[in-house]
Amino acid sequence: MRVSSLLLLAACTAPRPIPEPIVNAGPPHSQVRNLILFIGDGMGPQQVGFLDLYARRAPGSPFASGAPAMMRLAEQGMSGFSATDPGRELVVDSACSATQLALGLPSLSEVIGLDVHGEPQPTILQRAEAKGLWTGLVSDTRLTHATPASFAAHQPHRSMEDEIAVQMLASGAEVLLSGGLRHFAPQGGADLSERYPIPYPTTATRRDELDLLKRAEEQGYQLAFDRQSLREKAQPGQKLLGLFASSGMTDAITVREKLAATDEPTLREMTIAALDVLESSPEGFFLMVEGGQIDWAAHANDTGWMLHELLRLDAAVDAAMTWAADRDDTLIVVTADHETGGFGVSYSMFELPEPVELPGAGFADRPYQPSYDFGKPERLDAIANQRRPLFALLDEHDGGTAEALVALTTTDTAFPLTLTEAQRVLSSRDNPHHRPEGPQSRLPQTMPNIQELEAYYPAGERARTSLLARTIAHRQGVTWATGTHTHTPVPVLVWGPEPAMRRLTGWRHHAELGARMQEILLDD
Repeated sequence: MRVSSLLLLAACTAPRPIPEPIVNAGPPHSQVRNLILFIGDGMGPQQVGFLDLYARRAPGSPFASGAPAMMRLAEQGMSGFSATDPGRELVVDSACSATQLALGLPSLSEVIGLDVHGEPQPTILQRAEAKGLWTGLVSDTRLTHATPASFAAHQPHRSMEDEIAVQMLASGAEVLLSGGLRHFAPQGGADLSERYPIPYPTTATRRDELDLLKRAEEQGYQLAFDRQSLREKAQPGQKLLGLFASSGMTDAITVREKLAATDEPTLREMTIAALDVLESSPEGFFLMVEGGQIDWAAHANDTGWMLHELLRLDAAVDAAMTWAADRDDTLIVVTADHETGGFGVSYSMFELPEPVELPGAGFADRPYQPSYDFGKPERLDAIANQRRPLFALLDEHDGGTAEALVALTTTDTAFPLTLTEAQRVLSSRDNPHHRPEGPQSRLPQTMPNIQELEAYYPAGERARTSLLARTIAHRQGVTWATGTHTHTPVPVLVWGPEPAMRRLTGWRHHAELGARMQEILLDD
């Protein structure tokens, strides 16, 4: 191979360096004392645009008297985009992307808190703690899940949640609020219900006898397990560990419909509680809040569920904006780790429009009749009125008949299946990606009968939810390209002191965005 070819190969495979900082005009000091970072997991520009479309155009929009918080934040502040690709591949996962934001450095797929060489590097949370700032992590998934983990732990793989839980406590963060009790309790549970007022069924998946709840109490944490105890224990200057579910927290539709007996706090309530604790920090604070189930809904291609997860995150953003409204020392950043699903609202030939008479002179001799179905605003209300996530519908169906599935989609959605569609949703076929040996041996030998792009739906039987969602998508006027992530650059919405905003907007990469957030909060 020629030297020139070797150089070209090296250039194509080597991690991309972080661009040199751009010198902005204006005061050298950003005057930022507090940084609140919101991460909408899976929330690309398509998802943000869908929230805006619903808010403005749905006849039953809850935003008749105002705009969503994210739109208001963008209007009052500045906005940009950020690429998310990993150091060695093209498409990112949540662990790598959050790690790039947390470290300000390129990283590797599925790792937690490691740079592109596999070396642990201090995160923005750990650096903030070292400088005397207070810190917090909030998520509606699990505390040990990829995004929050990346700000407080260092592990070679995101699946090592027991080890992540240990490092989460060791980080010193003043506020830790999410689900995930199962990774903090010792093997077997050690009579958790006798020692703590836990209102939900508990499991313990740790493979050792380490009792992290007891360790947390020894480190000065107050423990909260429901909405009421969170309100009582979220006191200024008081360290707080809240674990509100054994695994992930309840989805936004189930919470809205009160379909489950839960007293979990909302993401908005957890954000407010975190601010109640952190605002008394003498040096300022760093807070990361994740709307993590946007991603889960988009993996399932479930448009109705995704909309309600977007609304859940937006309510939390609104709480932070309200808290910071009269402050000039706080920077709010809203972004995502990646886009999930290749989502879009699209025009089609599903329901061709009828001719309509218009009074304008341009249509004096002919009616108005577009060539295609460009989308009807009423469908937005129909999507929003979905009664539960599609995975829960299939859980209840539990292998029943096609007729039973038709009945469930008729009851729970405005887009019922036909019998033929239900039969296809319930059918399976050989999985062409299963292998008898190697990592692919863990894949099931059969898979839901996804006919196109089946390689992009690797979730085994869980992909049946995606098959159901894709089957009704044309009635909703939406399209989905994949059951995984895309490379799509994600929005960056910022509000705060202008010099700081200018350093984060424009076109960035997440490693650069993370580096600049550290500079603004910790180095200026």
